[in-house]
Amino acid sequence: MTPQAAFEKYHKVLESLTAVTLDSLGDVVAPNIKFVHPFYQTVGIEKMKNVFQRLFDSAKNIEFKIDVSACSKIVVYYL
Repeated sequence: MTPQAAFEKYHKVLESLTAVTLDSLGDVVAPNIKFVHPFYQTVGIEKMKNVFQRLFDSAKNIEFKIDVSACSKIVVYYL
């Protein structure tokens, strides 16, 4: 898979993420992902999923919309 195709797949998973589909993150991120959020910085997919689970547990009707993104061969940014 090209970096661009992987980037697009990750984008789709994030925008369709729900508490029920959290495990789908494992299809698009490395086990040792470094996930940076305005309130958290974590390393590892389980910790990343925990961040999202806390969001789903604390608020109703959460949707993720990516407005700005950039992809290089090794780094992906979403805003």
